[in-house]
Amino acid sequence: MSIRSFGRTSTGIDVRVGSFLTALFGRLFRRSHRSQDCRPPAVGPILGALTETGVRVFCQWRPAAGLGYAQLTLWPLDDTGRPEAGTTKVIRLNPNFAHSGVFVVEGLAAGRPHAYRVGVFTAAAYDEACAWARAHPLRWSHDAPVFRTRESVPDRHRIALGSCRYALRLGAGDSDSFLFDDRSDKAYGSILRVHQARPLDNLVFVGDQIYADDLNDFRNDVSFQQYAGRYESLFGTRWFRMLSSVVPTVNLLDDHEIEDNYPAKADRTKLLTKVPAALHAFDVFQMSYSPLYEASDGRIVGRPNRYWYAFRDGIVEYFVTDTRTERVLRTDGRESRLFSAAQLSALVKWMTDDSDCAYKVVLAAVPLVPLSKGTLHGFGGLAGDAPDKWDVSPKQRDSFLSATERVRQRLVVLSGDIHVSTVGTVMGDASMFHNIVSSPVYWPYPHGSAVDFHMDGELTRGFRYECSPVIATDNFAEIEFRPDRLEVRFWPRKVKVGTTPLFHYTHDYEDETLVSASN
Repeated sequence: MSIRSFGRTSTGIDVRVGSFLTALFGRLFRRSHRSQDCRPPAVGPILGALTETGVRVFCQWRPAAGLGYAQLTLWPLDDTGRPEAGTTKVIRLNPNFAHSGVFVVEGLAAGRPHAYRVGVFTAAAYDEACAWARAHPLRWSHDAPVFRTRESVPDRHRIALGSCRYALRLGAGDSDSFLFDDRSDKAYGSILRVHQARPLDNLVFVGDQIYADDLNDFRNDVSFQQYAGRYESLFGTRWFRMLSSVVPTVNLLDDHEIEDNYPAKADRTKLLTKVPAALHAFDVFQMSYSPLYEASDGRIVGRPNRYWYAFRDGIVEYFVTDTRTERVLRTDGRESRLFSAAQLSALVKWMTDDSDCAYKVVLAAVPLVPLSKGTLHGFGGLAGDAPDKWDVSPKQRDSFLSATERVRQRLVVLSGDIHVSTVGTVMGDASMFHNIVSSPVYWPYPHGSAVDFHMDGELTRGFRYECSPVIATDNFAEIEFRPDRLEVRFWPRKVKVGTTPLFHYTHDYEDETLVSASN
């Protein structure tokens, strides 16, 4: 059965899937009974960049010995949900990338469902792996994951937005002995239920997908093995695996992929050891299946020298920013910067071009609004600490705000980071846009609250803002972009039968009136 075949609801979530999902997980990720040597990957399959005619699929597995390979078989489905002839690809899992690989599939039909499976095995060489895959084909079944290529002329775009997945490390520092609190994984089961009610086009995670410093300065991650081990543990959890196998994922870097408030505490030693290890792990597990990586002959090639990029997805154009690795904190009286000059220039040019898309969507890990009061619970740091959000560089913030006055499309900024969720509306003399903040997916300690932020006020250059009431509990956002309407639902970490949103916000662009309602 296609995961998209479930009915839709308009208020609560129709969850007719409890036993179905349990059976699906057990059948989808168990060891294959058809081939003694082909097994599911440790991480994945994760859907990456998806277009009208192509898809990228990530997987990772560490073989006990020998060279690891992966095979993917993909079947287009007809109108009755039955498979047509399948196509199989084989790739080698790269030991330098934690034994991971990315399938790059092209030549698919637009707007069509496709079922697929991924299996991993060992072989002495690529030719032998291809021969083995031909002799041991993966078989289609009703519970195979299903995705749909993009429509040629879509009329809407729907995503889930989240950030800040904390999973307390209970074990020792060795990556092989990591044990994690599993409560964080339940949010992904809830996102899957939302997807079954109203199919999602993307999962957008705007940073802090892992907390590599979950114990702060005590036994935090330092080596690539430790960072990779953390990803393997967290991205291999039950609900995350099921969700990311059927909905494409867009990832963004923030500080806890490296360490808290990076680069504020990054000394020379860390810059030469810890930081490269963290960024390499981020490349492998979060970026390798993104549109940033170039592809050739059915595989990704090279390694980009930056993390910011733009891509189009239906009626939406995204700009994925990097507010961490190009950040420079000054101590000599000069103004710090949030972006490099090249990134800011590219962002402004992208915002003000003549694209015919309906929405310009900026992914920025740290939010523009609300402004923090610098209190502990707001996670903006103690009073007197250096700024960590857009206030790092008031001049660059002004340049961004000035550019919003020349944007012809609907402009939306998506952020996380601050451990509360809200919808901010920023208004200038000639512009209006939203900053939607969703954070955290899971955080076991006290959350922030409205008292930690200025919920309305003035920004520089005549811009002012106001924010909806904060959500101070674990949550994620469901956002629907339509040419005439923006709709946001914030859902709790545990979505069950009859669950209603924590907050439901709409903005109608036809008459530019603001409508907000709490459910």
